[in-house]
Amino acid sequence: MYTRQDQQQAARQTRQRTLTAFVPAAVVFALAVILFIIGRANRSEHMWKVTAALTVLAGAYATFFYGVYAKPMRDYRNHINYMLDGRLRETTGYLIDFSENLSERNGVDCHALMINVGEKDDREDDRLFYYDVKKLPLPVELGKKVTIVSNDRMVSDIREAE
Repeated sequence: MYTRQDQQQAARQTRQRTLTAFVPAAVVFALAVILFIIGRANRSEHMWKVTAALTVLAGAYATFFYGVYAKPMRDYRNHINYMLDGRLRETTGYLIDFSENLSERNGVDCHALMINVGEKDDREDDRLFYYDVKKLPLPVELGKKVTIVSNDRMVSDIREAE
């Protein structure tokens, strides 16, 4: 399901979004430092207010854009890294449920899916996994025997079992 190309693309987007969040803030902060130095050299009594406002503005901009723009992409990049390079395990069972509702797991939007690994229809043998929203549609149908490759409870690959 996940490829090295996905990994490279996610890393590239993470870098771009992080730069978008921090470069403008760094420029505004540098401007604040320059204005502070100029204000001190000219013995200005009011320049500190401008530099304080610019510093707060730069910090607020960086915090806001990192939180809503860069961090979600960083979380998804980490998710892809875990799916490709993390410790994976296989679980085989019958796909019994796929939730259409979204849930957030480690910063990644997912659908919950349930497989039954037992011989009988026993609820003790149910296993819960999370399937990435960006990898829809689900490649197998409900009721089929599937093999799920997962890291923690996040699905890395799903295929029909032999």
